[in-house]
Amino acid sequence: MREYAALAALDHGLNEHIVANDWPSSVRRQAMLAEAIKLIRLLWRGGTQTFEGRFFAVDGAHIYSLPPDPPPIYRAAVGRKAAQA
Repeated sequence: MREYAALAALDHGLNEHIVANDWPSSVRRQAMLAEAIKLIRLLWRGGTQTFEGRFFAVDGAHIYSLPPDPPPIYRAAVGRKAAQA
């Protein structure tokens, strides 16, 4: 069985909103996605990990069932700016 992760920072008009806040700008969403990918890759190294980023923080986090090899991460993009980020 082939495993992979697909993540996206959508760059078009969305009607969803985070509770009580406006939807973040595309620049912010792309930065959040990049940081999330960095965190995911850190966790896939195994062991207990601590991470403090601009958007996400974990303290003593670990994945209980790691895959034999980390699956590839495919980043989706809508629009030229998102694809180049």
